[in-house]
Amino acid sequence: MPAKPPSASVQATGVSHWAAAAARAKYAQTYDAAMGLWPAPVKRRFVTTPFGEVHCLESGAPESEAVILLPAAALGAIQWYPQAAALGSKYRVLAIDLLGDIGLSTQARPIRSRIDAADWIAAFLDALEIGRAVFIGSSFGGFLAANFAAHSAQRVSALGLIAPAATITPLALSAELMIRFGNLVPFPASVRPALRAMLNDVLPDMRLVALMESGVAGFRYDRSGVFPVALPVRDLNAIEAPTLVVIGGRERIYPARRAREHTQAKLPRAHLAFLDGVGHLPNLECPQELNAVLHTFLTTLAGQHDIAAPRTEAGP
Repeated sequence: MPAKPPSASVQATGVSHWAAAAARAKYAQTYDAAMGLWPAPVKRRFVTTPFGEVHCLESGAPESEAVILLPAAALGAIQWYPQAAALGSKYRVLAIDLLGDIGLSTQARPIRSRIDAADWIAAFLDALEIGRAVFIGSSFGGFLAANFAAHSAQRVSALGLIAPAATITPLALSAELMIRFGNLVPFPASVRPALRAMLNDVLPDMRLVALMESGVAGFRYDRSGVFPVALPVRDLNAIEAPTLVVIGGRERIYPARRAREHTQAKLPRAHLAFLDGVGHLPNLECPQELNAVLHTFLTTLAGQHDIAAPRTEAGP
């Protein structure tokens, strides 16, 4: 059954919001259609926090350790459909629509600092009575996951950063301008070219494309909201959890070689998976390969040893 979102009224100034109730209603309908991509039985729920109502998709093993999945900007929780079944076989999977970003979550108060960005995630965990969890984030979601792990190290049991936006290495100027411009000006015609650039000239399932186009057309960002940056070394050093960093050899938001070098220098204890020939969204471009990388990483933490996925190089 489709989840009933909170009131679709236009939000007050100072928070990201929908331009009109009709825009959100159209997006919600497109979301319902895209839910056909999710392979596992799923519960859609809204979780109340002081920062707003957080919409998430919950599936997998409900009594097992939680895995929190944070998506790339504008893609929403459904981005993680290729990982739902693989992770859900052993974990309680919670894929989130980010507060302050396109999705069915409803922001209620400003998120203006990296502390705010960590606090709303902590509030989400508190509402669900989750003490610690595995965090896996893609792009902007990777930045948010790393930022949370730096501020609340005791609440992160393992950390997966999938082509994190900035975080470890600064964005290329072209990527920074594209992201900032995209946050300011709704331009749905840019969605397909952007996705093709990120996915080596292919598009994901058209239901996901339609969802992103609908969101870009109707959503308005808080211009003072949190933007991904390279975290200070002291914050990276504060991350205690075992960490996986996945970088594609055809990354577009920063030079792949530089990202690899910075990861080895700034997170020397992290496991580095370098996927040759892969772009910015490996969970969509090569889902089976990424699932194998995640499986290797998570089972190794449990004392098991699996063979690494093809085309993957393990860093120090």
